[in-house]
Amino acid sequence: MATRAKGKRGGKGEDRSAPPVPSFERALDALLSGDSRRAAALFAARALANPKDWVSRANRHIALYDAGRWTEAIAGFQEDIEREGILGPGAVPALFCIGYCRLQLGDAQGSLAATTAFLNLSNEEHPFYRDGIENTACAWERLGREGKAADLRRREWRREKVIATSFGLLGIDAVPLPPREMEWYGEST
Repeated sequence: MATRAKGKRGGKGEDRSAPPVPSFERALDALLSGDSRRAAALFAARALANPKDWVSRANRHIALYDAGRWTEAIAGFQEDIEREGILGPGAVPALFCIGYCRLQLGDAQGSLAATTAFLNLSNEEHPFYRDGIENTACAWERLGREGKAADLRRREWRREKVIATSFGLLGIDAVPLPPREMEWYGEST
């Protein structure tokens, strides 16, 4: 339903309608077809029309991520985490994306911090888990831990060992959380 604003544009008391909110399907089609710029704009319009629509906000950030607009994507994902909380529905994948974006920007320390938070708040069943392990290995390499990175790629490490090793590299005195029981895209783990 479009809202109407009264104004003097073009005539006495003329009504002008706000542009219609793009459908989710139209915005998603743009994202899936690789038109990241258009998808970001369509999802932004949806999020502007409904500030509680975290799915459209997250998809806008994913479109920015897909377009290689790393800094803008990071800012959006961080805003969502601040808004929804670290245990909110989009925080875990947002942390993964922040880690990848920071890696692309050459910020190995920031990448490792975000990726470690992603691993610590998820579990081995998360669809991005293997990519999170690879991003961890890349960050370790860039931080001068090539041997550990090669070992992580060569053999399966326990999730807790990966997190504890990253905590050590980051100077964080903490123990890994137990694997989180959560639904990832409809599958309970």
